Amino acid sequence: MIDSTDKTGATLALLMDVFHTMLMDVGAADVAATLPWRDHAVPPSFPAADAEACVQAYSIAFQLLNAAEENATAQRRRSVEAAGQLRHDAGSWDQLLGRALADGATQEELVAALSDVRIEPVFTAHPTEAKRQTVLEHHRQLYCLLVAGENTMWSPSERDQLRSEIAACLERLWRTGEIYLAKPSLADERRGILHYLRRVFPDVLPWLDGRLLAAWRRAGLDPSVLRRAGAKPSLSFGNWVGGDRDGHPGVTEAVTRETLGQLRLAALAMVDERLKELAVQLSLSASRQPAPAPLMERVEALAAVLGDAGAAARDRNRGEPWRQHVNLMRAGLAVTGATAPFPRAGQLLAELAVLRDSLVAVGASRLAVTHVDPMVRVVETFGFHLACLDVRQNSAFHDRAMAQLLSAAGVVDGATWASWADADRRALLDRELVTRRPFVSRDDVDGPEASAVLGAYRVLSDHARAHGSDGLGALIVSMTRSVEDLLSVHVLARDGGLWVDTP
Repeated sequence: MIDSTDKTGATLALLMDVFHTMLMDVGAADVAATLPWRDHAVPPSFPAADAEACVQAYSIAFQLLNAAEENATAQRRRSVEAAGQLRHDAGSWDQLLGRALADGATQEELVAALSDVRIEPVFTAHPTEAKRQTVLEHHRQLYCLLVAGENTMWSPSERDQLRSEIAACLERLWRTGEIYLAKPSLADERRGILHYLRRVFPDVLPWLDGRLLAAWRRAGLDPSVLRRAGAKPSLSFGNWVGGDRDGHPGVTEAVTRETLGQLRLAALAMVDERLKELAVQLSLSASRQPAPAPLMERVEALAAVLGDAGAAARDRNRGEPWRQHVNLMRAGLAVTGATAPFPRAGQLLAELAVLRDSLVAVGASRLAVTHVDPMVRVVETFGFHLACLDVRQNSAFHDRAMAQLLSAAGVVDGATWASWADADRRALLDRELVTRRPFVSRDDVDGPEASAVLGAYRVLSDHARAHGSDGLGALIVSMTRSVEDLLSVHVLARDGGLWVDTP
């Protein structure tokens, strides 16, 4: 099996050698002489004339170390799997399933347990750690070249070509510059988040599901049961960027509205791109297998609803009804308003279910599993929102907002609200929580904190009315001291239009 430490060292040596050669080629010999992890002593300080360039070189060097470590970890895991030893790998599916079966768990019990798992990684807000999207793409390409280099079938000339491509990628990084010349903005950070959510994580989903399925097979379990709807763990993403306003005056209601809009547009674009790929993969001809009636009914129904756009989508691939169906889904994504066939992701999932069933009906189950199931997983995971936006604010800020609203409504003198005893605060909050009557009208909010809190909540309320609540995450209260801090948020949410009557 591969030793990850040795592998990291070998890969890093290659990268630093290529980096050093590239710097020499572009006339940066003084910078090349300062590089770490080479066969020379690192100078105690950078040359004054090249200090900024040296810092840039070190920033790239540490990113190369990260890439080498990640590649070594991936290659070690492959070697462990090839040796049939994943059951000894801490936290692996093989180990977890093996332990559960040894403890007497049945297959159905395992499926039930998996279906109850909910996983939500959350991006927190760290603007100073943001990288330019262009730089992220360069690093991604570099890592892909490292992975390509693991192919043992390359000839010497092909390996030389790979080395040249790595050098070109490093030169792009060098000439682009990793370091921001100005402090990264919230918009910079948001672009970085969108890059991962749209370009990286959707590609990872099939790998995650594939690892679970492979471990399931190795455990001697029936893989078909994992293909039932809802059998696999549920995965979604959360995001604080554009919603975390705790101590961040730059996160305004306009920023939150813009963030929700960008997340939605990026999600629709990502789904459309993948539907386009799906349409190419499902070029089945009706002359080879008659299309099931439910599929043709949906093709005609969607074409009628979409008018001219529907007719164009249907006519684009005559004789290929599965492809026509996907074309119509793409056309439907572009329609907004009351006539939209897919106002929510759930409606698109229903269309994909029809598509999948029609493939199974003609004996093309392999195509359903290979092509449609990953598309379903993407829509289930990212919906039309990519990630749920959490809104975070400090409890002291909420206290000031409540004080301003209480005073504006003439309920009490709110100036001392923050110092009230918990029992007195609770009594007032309990009274307010049984009425829908807001403290003040939308146009009569007085006070900066009250305006900021209610403004943010109204953005969320407006978004929910227009697009549903799928993209809305949690209201997070930092520095809470008592249950009254949370009940205050319920009252503020009432005034912000977030209350919904439920049976």
